[in-house]
Amino acid sequence: MGSCSLSAVLDVLIPALPSLLGTLIGGAVTLFATYMTARHQNKLENKRLDASREDEWWRFERDNLVGLQEAVQRGMRATGKCCL
Repeated sequence: MGSCSLSAVLDVLIPALPSLLGTLIGGAVTLFATYMTARHQNKLENKRLDASREDEWWRFERDNLVGLQEAVQRGMRATGKCCL
């Protein structure tokens, strides 16, 4: 009795096996593609943030140098006025 029921179950499952296998492979490929896309997006976001930080640093450095240059010029003018 057990052999007949196993045979009946296998007779039903075997025709559906390629479809099931295709579904599993398709799902795995979709998950892998999603993983790769997310990874790529994270890399792009990190590059954008690095570029933003670098621009911010250059702006900060430029502002400090301009401020220093203006302070030196004011000091030179004040010294020049004192000497005249």
